[in-house]
Amino acid sequence: MGSSARAVLSYFALRYYLAAIFFSFIFIGVIDSITTFEEWILHTAMQFLRNAVQLYATTIGDPVPFVLQPLQTESLLDRDGLHVETDTGTITFDLPIIAQMLFLVFFPTIAFTARIDMKMRLRLLAFGMICFLLFIAVQLVIIASSLYIEPLQSPFAFRITSIIVTILTGGLAIEVALFSTVTIPTPTKVKPFIKRRYFREYANLAIILVSSSVILYLLIYFLGLDAYSGEPMTLDYIYLGFWLNVPVVITFSYFIANLMYEIKRPVHAYKAPKNEKDTPWPSVSFLISAYNEERLIGRCIESIDRAAAKYAGKVDIVVVNDGSRDNTERIISESLRKLKFCSGVFYTIPNSGKGFALAYGLQRTSGEIIFRTDADSALDENALAPMLSHFKNPEVGSVSCWIMPLEGKGAWLKAQNVLCAYYFYTKRAQEMVDGIITQPGPASAYRRDILIKAGGWVDNIFGEDGEITNRVARLGYRGVFEGNALIYSELPETLVGFMQQRARWSVAFFHSRGRNLRLAREVGNSRWPVFLWNLMSHGISLGRGLLWPYMAVSILMGTVGLSTPELITYGVIITKLLGIQAIIYAVAIILYAYRLNKAGKTRYMLYFPLVRFLVIILNFIVKPQALEVLLSWSVRWKEYTTESFRDLRKVVHTSIDPLYPSGEQVAHSKKADDATAAAS
Repeated sequence: MGSSARAVLSYFALRYYLAAIFFSFIFIGVIDSITTFEEWILHTAMQFLRNAVQLYATTIGDPVPFVLQPLQTESLLDRDGLHVETDTGTITFDLPIIAQMLFLVFFPTIAFTARIDMKMRLRLLAFGMICFLLFIAVQLVIIASSLYIEPLQSPFAFRITSIIVTILTGGLAIEVALFSTVTIPTPTKVKPFIKRRYFREYANLAIILVSSSVILYLLIYFLGLDAYSGEPMTLDYIYLGFWLNVPVVITFSYFIANLMYEIKRPVHAYKAPKNEKDTPWPSVSFLISAYNEERLIGRCIESIDRAAAKYAGKVDIVVVNDGSRDNTERIISESLRKLKFCSGVFYTIPNSGKGFALAYGLQRTSGEIIFRTDADSALDENALAPMLSHFKNPEVGSVSCWIMPLEGKGAWLKAQNVLCAYYFYTKRAQEMVDGIITQPGPASAYRRDILIKAGGWVDNIFGEDGEITNRVARLGYRGVFEGNALIYSELPETLVGFMQQRARWSVAFFHSRGRNLRLAREVGNSRWPVFLWNLMSHGISLGRGLLWPYMAVSILMGTVGLSTPELITYGVIITKLLGIQAIIYAVAIILYAYRLNKAGKTRYMLYFPLVRFLVIILNFIVKPQALEVLLSWSVRWKEYTTESFRDLRKVVHTSIDPLYPSGEQVAHSKKADDATAAAS
């Protein structure tokens, strides 16, 4: 066999989807047996609840309490499915087996295609069984709830509710399995420095969710989708395909949150004072980690100097040259000598990774505010005052600004302008509930004293920006997004470059979220629902990536009815569901165009279709590929240590992103005795 053929067959994405097709054949082949088994368990559970309620009433000698009376209903099981007899008639429950099987296919698919040992394969398969039991448990809860909530007794409402809850449960089960299998940094315990009440944030969250749900319900009602309640189970494929895009539907929530922001701006929103130069402003230290950045580091330093000219406070720059092998050190030195409106200093250390370089540099800063940026970014000259004004509120611990791509060639780069417009609305929506998940590295500012107390950036993980964002927020401090401040950052110009960058970000996802996993149960902090949703949506995206091979197998096996009347019905429903998606996208296009127009980049809306393609590539190829790399690395490293991180850097360099330094010479000493410094 030739080397080209071996390379193709060894490509993980190919193995992954071939395995997904194989296991889809197996699961769909026994779907009737699984359905019968699940219905029997639910029937037995309902009978148990009924007998328990009657035993309770008999034991205490009193009538059954009103709150328990619905559980006395008789559960029936026959060849037509599971039924419950109520005073108003018989309710038939069609279980969302199609949705359940899609997520269950993921576990054997990843278990048998990833380069892992047998123990880890069995572990992932065990989580698949746990996921199935969770599906049964949530179905029991939904059925019991329908006895109390009359609208859920509608076949259409029950079907949609079951599918949505199944998707959410499946996404969460996948994440629990992965975070329990992949070797991740030890989750941190955090005790808040300040105590806050989050009533306003929870109220905003409730308003946003209720409003978006009502709008979506009105769309469904207006389009008459609830009229298809008695159609065959095949329609579950259609509804599954729609609701798997629930992150797109959540866009409604983002838009409503931004509308709320504009109607009543938060108290910390920036307003330029009449005499801005006379207002006391905090001192700022820009902290930059640089590795082989000879092309853009000079432009970065120059942009900070221009911004300092329009800022009333003191500004200085601290650059850590992280063992660059090009002319980065020389250019840094020359650029710092040219500063006119601020001062600067740089240090050169052996290549140690961005986290170490930032931690090293933090100890050598003096500003009240630390503005962390990247060497390949350029700050807008008017960005500082809008951003740093937020720190007048003592509750604010971090502030980020809006990132836009540096100008360049290539359609893929231009399409990322639209992605940046999407991130604008995402960040602002998260801010409304104080739930910003990541203050991005190129554009984030923190109070220095908070960073010092929190321990600063972690020096042996990927995704140090997201990790410190959540750790500072868990201390009780508010995270803010300032959309009126801009920074321009270098983004990949090619599709391959985009995939490599996002694969590295996918690795960073597990590190930054892993160190803050305890946040998912810190209900006293308003960001925990956003954090939990962030985890669930990642798991949902992995399930969504298997939808098309799963549906293709269903069609081949005849599970999907293709008679003419059925096709007509399916076509009508698909058209209506696409109508909902079209409305969401139409609103998104208008708002994205409005935001890009503010930045003078409306012309890039022409590349909106490419954004959808980038999202597909991200979910179908990039995330599974990064996951396989992490799993195979975790086989060798059962504990997360400095040594294991050093090895992971090599793996990321060779398997994911060749532009990321391999870290062959890693300095672990905080003293960095061989560091050199030059001040201007």
